[in-house]
Amino acid sequence: MKRKRTSDTRSQLGAAMVEYTTLGVFVSLMLFTSVDFLGNRVNENAFGAIAGT
Repeated sequence: MKRKRTSDTRSQLGAAMVEYTTLGVFVSLMLFTSVDFLGNRVNENAFGAIAGT
């Protein structure tokens, strides 16, 4: 059996990172939205700082 090339491994890791990042952003938006409905403005301000707006 051949060893996988580093480029293949890197591309797989990159794809996994993109998937997890997208999922993380989606979950974070859901959490921030639900927290915002509860009237807590601290996390909304933190999200604005992270987004850079």
